Amino acid sequence: MTGAVGLVEQYRQDLEKRLEFARVKFGMQDVEKIVYLQGYCPEEKTEKLIRAAEKNGWGIMTEEPELIDNPPTLLKMSKWVAIIKPVFDFLGTVPGYREYDISKYFLIFFAFFVAMIIGDAGYGAIFLAVCIFAHYKSAKSGKPLALSIKLFYVLSIMTILWGTITGNWFGAVQIAGLPFFKALTIPQLATFPELFPDLKADPQQKVMFICFVIAITQLSLANIMNFLKAFPELKAVAHLGWTVMMVGLFLVVLNLVLGMAMPGFTVWIIIGGLVSIILFMNQEKGQSFFKGILAGLGGAFNTFLDSISSFSNIISYIRLFAVGMASVAIASSFNNIAAPMMHGFAFPAAILVLLIGHGLNIVMGMLSVIVHGIRLNVLEFSSQLGMEWTGYEYKPFKEKEKNITKGEIQ
Repeated sequence: MTGAVGLVEQYRQDLEKRLEFARVKFGMQDVEKIVYLQGYCPEEKTEKLIRAAEKNGWGIMTEEPELIDNPPTLLKMSKWVAIIKPVFDFLGTVPGYREYDISKYFLIFFAFFVAMIIGDAGYGAIFLAVCIFAHYKSAKSGKPLALSIKLFYVLSIMTILWGTITGNWFGAVQIAGLPFFKALTIPQLATFPELFPDLKADPQQKVMFICFVIAITQLSLANIMNFLKAFPELKAVAHLGWTVMMVGLFLVVLNLVLGMAMPGFTVWIIIGGLVSIILFMNQEKGQSFFKGILAGLGGAFNTFLDSISSFSNIISYIRLFAVGMASVAIASSFNNIAAPMMHGFAFPAAILVLLIGHGLNIVMGMLSVIVHGIRLNVLEFSSQLGMEWTGYEYKPFKEKEKNITKGEIQ
C-alpha cells in the first residue's frame, strides 16, 4: 500500500511539473523571429545568470524593475526569524516588493501575543510536551526539524513564562497556591490576587497597562520605520508627528480605561502631532513647501479620521487581556464543575469533564490566536506602516529531482 501511495505522489508531482512547463511555454512572447521569456532574478544572482547565458549561447538582457512593474517578493530571513514562515504560508500573505519585511517584528510580537492570549502555564507545558514528542519522531525518522515545530517551541516557552509569572496553571487556584508556584508568581500580575492578602495593586489593571504599553511600542515602531524610510525628505517630519500624537493618545487611553491621571501637556502634544502631520505629510520632491501645506489642509479631515483610527488601534490591544481572562474563567468553571465529583464513583466523570473542558479551552485559545494575535500584526501594525500585503512569492521556474535542482539559477 505504501508503494502505491508513493507512485501516486510521484505521478502527481510529474503532472505538476508538466503543467508548470506548459504555463511557461505558452507564456513565451515573440517579436518577429525572436521568442523570449521574461522573468525576475535576485540582484545578487544576476552575474551567475549572465555567465550561464554566455555558456549556453542564450541572448539575455537585464534591467531594474520600473515603478509600473510588479516584481515578486523574495524574503531573506535569518535562521531564527525563518520559524515564522509557516504562519505566513498559512495566511497566504506576502509583502509587496516595495513594502517592508516585518518578519522579525511579527515573530517577536506574535510570541508575546500568543503567551498572553493562552495565558496558562499548564497549557504551555502541554504544548511543549507535544513539541518534544514531534521533535523525537522527526529525529527518529531522520527528517530535519520542521520550522513549525521550532515555532511551537518558542510559543510554548513564552506561554509557560507568562503563565508562571501570572500564576495561572490550568485555571486552578489550588495549583497556583502551592508554595513553589506561588513563589514564582509576580503578585502585581497574579491571576488569583486572593493568594496575596497584602496586595494593594489591582493585577487586572497592571495587565491592561502592559497591553497598552505593547500597543504604543509596536505602533511607535511602525512610525519610526516610516520616518527612517522617508528621511531626509520633509515628509519624514510627519511620521515623527504621528509618533508624538500617538503618545498623547496613549495617555488619553490610560486615563479613560485605567483612570490614570492625564498630564497637562497631553492635549498639546496631540495637537502638535496632528499639525505636523497636516503640514508635512504631503511634502514632495520638486514641489514648493506651500503647495505641500495646501495639499495637507485639503486632506486634513482624512488625517483627523486617521487619528481616531489610531486611538481605536491602541484600545484594540486590550483584547490580549480580555481573551486571556476569558480563558481563565472557562478553565475555572470546568474545574468547579469537576470538583464535587472528584471522590467516589463519580471520579471518572470528573476526569472526563476536565479533559473535555480544558481541551475545548485549548482549541478556543488556538482560534483566538488566529483571530486576535495575528490580527494585531496584520491589521493594526501593518496599517500603521501603510502595508497592504499585495505581494506574491518569488518562485523561480525549476525542476527538482532527488533533491538535486536542475535548470535553476542559484
